[in-house]
Amino acid sequence: MKTLICPVSTKRVDSSVSRLTIFFIVVLLLLFLVTKAPIFAIIAAVDYSFRASWNGQYSPLRLALAVPITKSLNVPEKLVQAAPKVFASRLGLLCALAAAILSLLGYLTAAQIVAGFLAVLAFMDAALNLCMGCMIYHYLVFPLLGEEN
Repeated sequence: MKTLICPVSTKRVDSSVSRLTIFFIVVLLLLFLVTKAPIFAIIAAVDYSFRASWNGQYSPLRLALAVPITKSLNVPEKLVQAAPKVFASRLGLLCALAAAILSLLGYLTAAQIVAGFLAVLAFMDAALNLCMGCMIYHYLVFPLLGEEN
């Protein structure tokens, strides 16, 4: 069986902090789905924008919640490559922005579908450590780039 091809980099991030940050994104998306208030999708998009631009250390959810919680619980640091997380954050940013914009334009059902899809993917990463960004990269992006192994 072939292994997944993910984007790579030399930069590393703490997987525990990243997954907890993503958990808070799931909470924001669920709040959006329940309340229909676009502010929750907007906050998720803002946080994704930091993590999507290689400046994930400045993510508001990371700084305000994930880092203090992991430190207070003495969760051991687990470093992983940053590139797959950045790629997944870019996809999350697109979805969160789409949900916020669709909601603000009055297309609430479409916004909820996009936010629900993102919430499922984010939950899979946060709870199961299953990065759908890697699968999307492997099956869609990598073949389009035409690169050889």
